[in-house]
Amino acid sequence: MTSGIIFSTDVIKITQDNVNLLKNSFDYMLSELQLWEPCFAKVVNGNAVSICFRSRITNECHEAEVETLPDFRGKGYAAEVVAAWAAAIYEMNRIPTYSTSWDNAASQSVVRKLKCGLYGVDLSIY
Repeated sequence: MTSGIIFSTDVIKITQDNVNLLKNSFDYMLSELQLWEPCFAKVVNGNAVSICFRSRITNECHEAEVETLPDFRGKGYAAEVVAAWAAAIYEMNRIPTYSTSWDNAASQSVVRKLKCGLYGVDLSIY
């Protein structure tokens, strides 16, 4: 399966060899990386400022989790790391998915930048 996804070449795949890039920004991932791989990061001045990793995992598809530090939001970094992550998921012969809520405008902006299509709606009743 080829993705055809184009992503920034300065987005880095996070591995055990370079996990220290998350130390000052996403500390919780230091011990959990192997649970959520693949993980990709946008690095600015030696520190990860935006990351994407898989959060929900099935045999057919993997869902993205993306986080960007507040001072670095609105710069397109989330879309860059999600694109790199999605390409890696396609290489695993899985379908990358991304979800957001109806009121999360920033997350919806990422979806628009990636030109993703809507495939479902979730209804929660509390």
